[in-house]
Amino acid sequence: MVMEGAPVMSWEEAKAMCEGVGDVFAKNAAKDRDRLLKLRDTFGSIRGTFAQRQAAARRTVEEALAEILRIEQHEQGRDNSAEMARRLDELAQSKAQLEAQLTGLQQNQVATETHIEELILQYEQAQRRYMDECAAREKDVPRLRQNMAVYASITGIKWDFSSDRIAGCIHIPERKLLSNFDLSPTQSPYETANALWTIIETAHEAPQK
Repeated sequence: MVMEGAPVMSWEEAKAMCEGVGDVFAKNAAKDRDRLLKLRDTFGSIRGTFAQRQAAARRTVEEALAEILRIEQHEQGRDNSAEMARRLDELAQSKAQLEAQLTGLQQNQVATETHIEELILQYEQAQRRYMDECAAREKDVPRLRQNMAVYASITGIKWDFSSDRIAGCIHIPERKLLSNFDLSPTQSPYETANALWTIIETAHEAPQK
């Protein structure tokens, strides 16, 4: 069927829509990059805070061990009675517990730092992959626009995006021809493609009026 004035989206409107999609993608990519950088800063802050707490705990244990050693030396030089021997034994037990605690703190610090390093590495790898994908998609936008321009120029097709069906028209300016089409979305992709190409070929082969 040949009709003029069909309510379809023009190529300029479709092109503007495509450019708008590209702009939205670029803005979202910038926002995502800011969020990733903020996440990396948060990792750094957590790592710094944990290191400070571990260092403070280690200093406390080391100071306690030093105090125990000082008391041991003082008591050994002062008295050798049974009471002093008992106190020295208690101090020795406390010293052993504190030394075990210090060893545990050191091991936990190494394990935690290793875990944080792994998380940061995973984050940096994910960030690189994300930025590579962003760059690849940004390169795809001009290619998509070019393909759409070539496609529209060759076929003369204009889609009606307001329809729930596969609808639009074939526009051939040199023939002043506008041929509408309306296909069922329930057809298979093969049937739809065949029907659409038949409509395109028929429109291009129509005799000039």
